[in-house]
Amino acid sequence: AFSPEIVPLMQEENKLCTEYDKLLASAQIEFDGKTLTLAQLAPYHQNDDAGVRKASYDARGDWFDGNKARLDSLFDELVKIRGEMARKLGYPNFVQLGYYRMTRNCYDAAKVAKFREGVKRYIVPVVQRLKAEQAKRIGVERLTLYHDAYEFSDGNAKPIGTPEQIFEAGKRMYHELSDDTAQFIDAMLEDELFDVLTRPGKSGGGYCDSLAAYDAEFIFANFNGTSDDIDVLTHEAGHAFAGYCAHGVFPYSLREYTYETAETHSMSMEFLTHPWMELFFGAQTKKYLYSHTASALTFLPYGCMVDEFQHIIYENSDITPDERNKLWAKLESEYRPYLDVSETPFYREGRRWQAQSHIYERPFYYIDYCLAQANALAFWQMDLSDHESAWATYRRFVGYAGTKTFTELVEASGLPDPFEPSTMEHLAETALAWLESNRV
Repeated sequence: AFSPEIVPLMQEENKLCTEYDKLLASAQIEFDGKTLTLAQLAPYHQNDDAGVRKASYDARGDWFDGNKARLDSLFDELVKIRGEMARKLGYPNFVQLGYYRMTRNCYDAAKVAKFREGVKRYIVPVVQRLKAEQAKRIGVERLTLYHDAYEFSDGNAKPIGTPEQIFEAGKRMYHELSDDTAQFIDAMLEDELFDVLTRPGKSGGGYCDSLAAYDAEFIFANFNGTSDDIDVLTHEAGHAFAGYCAHGVFPYSLREYTYETAETHSMSMEFLTHPWMELFFGAQTKKYLYSHTASALTFLPYGCMVDEFQHIIYENSDITPDERNKLWAKLESEYRPYLDVSETPFYREGRRWQAQSHIYERPFYYIDYCLAQANALAFWQMDLSDHESAWATYRRFVGYAGTKTFTELVEASGLPDPFEPSTMEHLAETALAWLESNRV
């Protein structure tokens, strides 16, 4: 994946990715009498007033419309540079190099295509059914873009309390979950290893990263008053917990696991902390649990769509911006046929992909989330019948750190093979049955 001769290209790639990140972070959107960033605008997408939701999506789309030319040229340059790097290293296109850069060492593009087909065959029909129920639940005939994230007629579940109270609840949750997680959360809080409050000019999104010099993990996020804030204390803390468990156990070179393994750590922690969600949602807990489980299913088609989009782009690197947008729109109709995006030009024209930072900055990353989501749902299935056993299995999975490949970890932990379509079939059946018996 590397040769000294591609260093100038890597530097240029990094420069373009940084420019993309700065462009999105610099967004100043006039809305509701305020000047908002993209992260600050996001809560309006779930407002109880459909008019406000639509206006917020329109405002978001208008900002991307105003930056269309630069977003197109940035991606054109990135695709060109990545193709040139691949050719210099002896590959026909960027796909294989992209896989190597993602440190994939136990499966290939053919297996990923098989996984996507399993999602299309078994998950997409279930999601269509769930979305039809959602439309009926909120009283609309068709699920438009601004209805998609609004799951209940009385609004989505929102966390209760201030950020300080949320963190106090998180501390209690991890103290009750296990001795290991108790020690972990105490260390994270004492060393102030969180930066989660939104402020003007702050980069969007959220992540966990390692501070190697301090042998510690650091969590970055943007609280916005939605259930996403709680995911910071479950998803991102799942990443951080895995790093914490490896400290002092393995030399640094053996702590580095591959990305789909890392995302299994985080997504599974989201489900394994379900028993404590009442601390964060109170009377809305049942609503949150239903939504969180349903969203795990609905994410899979979207994630696979992102992945297939990138494969086609890098296998046909001379594709034009207009052709890219038409490709995205086509994939939307296959993976998310329930969604009507016709009312906002940015989405109707197939340009939603420009808001997905991974497509610009981390090509081929998104399928890792999908594979991890399949594993997380498998842990959730275990947890439904035996929480203690599910936690013990998860702790064992985390404890391997970087000493096994992803497929070896799946097998060693007794998880079903996510590449097999039958796994998707079983997950779809279990999740649908649970959702039908836990309707809100």
